[in-house]
Amino acid sequence: MCATNSGVYRIDSGTLKTIQVNGKPLNNLPDIRSICDDPEKNLWIGQTNGVIRIADTTLQFFNKTNGFTNNSVDDIVTDHEGNIWLGSDGQGLFRFSGARFTMLDETSGLPSQQIMSIGSDPMGHLYFGTYDNGLFSFENGKAYKIPVPLKGKASIFSLRYHNGELWFGTSGSGLFRYDGRRFKQYTREANKLMSNTILTLNFDHQNRLWLGGVGGAMLYEHDTFHLLPTDRRLVSDFVTIGFDSVLMSTENGIILWNKGTISRFITESPADSSWLQCFALNGKNLWMGSSNNGLICYNLQSKKFFQLGKENGLASDFVYNLIVDNAGYVWAGTGYGINRIWLDESGNPKTEFYGKSDGIMGMESNHGAVLKMHDGSIWFGTTNGAIHYRPNARSIQPNPSSIVLQSVELFGEPIKDSSYYQYLDQWNQIPIGLRLPYKQNTLTFEFHAITLTGDGSLRYRYRIEGLDAPWSEWSKNTTITFSSLPPGKFRLHVQCKTTGEKEIVRELFYPFEIITPFYRTIWFNFIILASCILLGILIQYFVHQRKLARLRLVERLRKDEQTKVRLRTAEDFHDEIGNRLTRINVLSNVLKKKLGKISPEGERIIKQIQENTAQLYSGTHDILWSLKPTNDDLFEILHRIGDFGNELFQDTQTKFQFLDSDKNWHKYRLPLDISRNLIMIFKEALNNALKYAHAKHISLHATLRDDDVLQMVLKEDGRGFDLQYAKRGHGLDNMKLRAERIKGRLYYDSEKGKGTIITLTFKLVKK
Repeated sequence: MCATNSGVYRIDSGTLKTIQVNGKPLNNLPDIRSICDDPEKNLWIGQTNGVIRIADTTLQFFNKTNGFTNNSVDDIVTDHEGNIWLGSDGQGLFRFSGARFTMLDETSGLPSQQIMSIGSDPMGHLYFGTYDNGLFSFENGKAYKIPVPLKGKASIFSLRYHNGELWFGTSGSGLFRYDGRRFKQYTREANKLMSNTILTLNFDHQNRLWLGGVGGAMLYEHDTFHLLPTDRRLVSDFVTIGFDSVLMSTENGIILWNKGTISRFITESPADSSWLQCFALNGKNLWMGSSNNGLICYNLQSKKFFQLGKENGLASDFVYNLIVDNAGYVWAGTGYGINRIWLDESGNPKTEFYGKSDGIMGMESNHGAVLKMHDGSIWFGTTNGAIHYRPNARSIQPNPSSIVLQSVELFGEPIKDSSYYQYLDQWNQIPIGLRLPYKQNTLTFEFHAITLTGDGSLRYRYRIEGLDAPWSEWSKNTTITFSSLPPGKFRLHVQCKTTGEKEIVRELFYPFEIITPFYRTIWFNFIILASCILLGILIQYFVHQRKLARLRLVERLRKDEQTKVRLRTAEDFHDEIGNRLTRINVLSNVLKKKLGKISPEGERIIKQIQENTAQLYSGTHDILWSLKPTNDDLFEILHRIGDFGNELFQDTQTKFQFLDSDKNWHKYRLPLDISRNLIMIFKEALNNALKYAHAKHISLHATLRDDDVLQMVLKEDGRGFDLQYAKRGHGLDNMKLRAERIKGRLYYDSEKGKGTIITLTFKLVKK
């Protein structure tokens, strides 16, 4: 595209061609300052007194008369969302985001801002009833006043065009009928109307006219008005259900007219006690707008209902008019903007809000001031002019590129302590790597989506990941505060979406942490657990030690008692047995002397008595020695064995040697049974050596080895003995039995003519 002083051209296949509108070249546009095309290939041309848009073959001017400027437009650009940005000389920057909604007000030729009612004839000619300036028709962008014979303030509250006639109700002047030439007036005084203030008019399928107002409702049929028994309640709207049933909205619920009978229509919903303003029937769903309870949808078949208000998507709880468009959407004119409502596949209501960002200047709608045209477009009457909605016109839907976190505050103040975070981002000074002490736990976040179209149709929801809490409801709120957050690692998760037919969702994530106090950490719990276990172990240890101490005390007492018993036993044994054995020996000598000369056999018997007495005394002497507690010492035991050997071989040809002596032997004490068995093993071995070995040399070695093991080795160089013979005698079986009693091991090695070696090993126990 290119613009010159001689016209506007486009380059097509290397050829410069003039742009034409309605078959005429576009070459008479003076003072062109800028040019741009939009995503729909419409051409925008900036001039010194506004801008021109060329769509297909239609040329449209934008200047002060339709909300723009008469100043020069020096630059025009299109952004990625499809908005048209127009830079003016002296009046700043303008944005054009489509024209589904256009305003008709005093700046565009409408004589009054308060549009109370709207009507249309089959040709598409519009009629506007105003609050204070009477009736107007609107054709070809111009408003024409219709001179209604009214006295005082000309307020027209309702309009209906039917069978070539325009019917309209007024405030205080009754009902009028206009055929294009003449007016006919109906009043309370002349025609017995219920009131001279007519708020609503409605024609049913049988061409009957229904009138509602301050004094109730009437039915006009066959040139006759019939007063309906509504208890004079204010009636603000009608809707036909079925062939011969009509519902009336009142200041206190719904009234049903059915074949001439009046009754209350009960829905078991808030509509039964609400001041209802308007109706709309969409299939089986009856939509009811109220002046205090929002919008109520009641299904005539299932008898179920739901309610919409400010809490769940509606712009306002005051709903003044309702209408259903050709696509099945319900439109609601409210006390603050316009809402479009539909049901999704699951039957859940969805809403879309239209306000100032969509070009709507009159945010408050008027009662009943809504009209659907034959082309599907809709007119809304507001306190600031008329709004025209064209569903097929281009409209830009916001497409936010991202959500930006704008601030993070702690207890309502910026975070100034740099020890709480790693660093600040460069744009909004947001703390990155935020870690807060557990008492610094009330945070406020402010965020906003980045969009060039405007945020009027954007909704946000949020949650804190890490908390057991659901998503918030969708809302316009961009500032949230979380109080008394518990310790832990969290992530703020914010979602933004558009409310149009195509939802676009953007997300924001912001991680942070509330530091867990030490007494709530796993390590602290582990230390407490370990301490409890250690304490239990210590208690168990002390209990066990006390038990051991008691056992040691009992054992010591027992040993002391045993020692005393052993001492008394030794003393008693010595006194009793020793004396008796000595007396036997003395008596045998006395007997021998008294007998004088005796036979050899008697001599032999007396000698055996004396020998057995001596042997018995020697054995009792060993027992008495063992009973003394002081002789439990290993040193004493081993030297006792050595002394026994020396005494045994004293008057023989055999030389006996006990070769070892170690002071460490004093560290060990042997129980009585062990010491007795140990002594008896080697007494048996030494006696065998004396009787059978005829050895010249006998030696006894005692050695302490590792792990408190005592090894005793008896060597002799006698005749030796045969193994088979040894099993039948020599007391070796008895020696082995005694070795097993002390849990020792006894080995012997013998060969005839080469002597014998006997080895005993067993485990000692220290004192």
